[in-house]
Amino acid sequence: MKKILILLLFIPLVSCNSELTRGETIDKMNRDRQSVLPYDFNNGVVWTQSINENDLRCVNIYDVSEEGISVVENYISKSQIMEDLKAVPKKEGYKISQEKKIISVWRYIHKNTLIKEIIVNPEEWE
Repeated sequence: MKKILILLLFIPLVSCNSELTRGETIDKMNRDRQSVLPYDFNNGVVWTQSINENDLRCVNIYDVSEEGISVVENYISKSQIMEDLKAVPKKEGYKISQEKKIISVWRYIHKNTLIKEIIVNPEEWE
């Protein structure tokens, strides 16, 4: 599951042009991801959206079922996400976010209630 998540999140970043602004880069990443959304991880977590907030934040939104609450609470953490993305060769997991100073956000929602939000600021990738 981790490898699929990493690929879905960051493969579109490879194609982002360095001449694009931060907001344009976020929009391009989100457009590229739309073809795979919604994505069901078959564990009670479904990735439903990727949005641009104020040309500053790339926000990934997940719908979490009753079954998925324990997955989110027990297995998904900031350190785990960062560790997985840092393991991608050539910094492909976070390079564009770092260069363009994009704040990466993961939001997990259950019945219209935010149950977890993970925020990684660009300087944290260093």
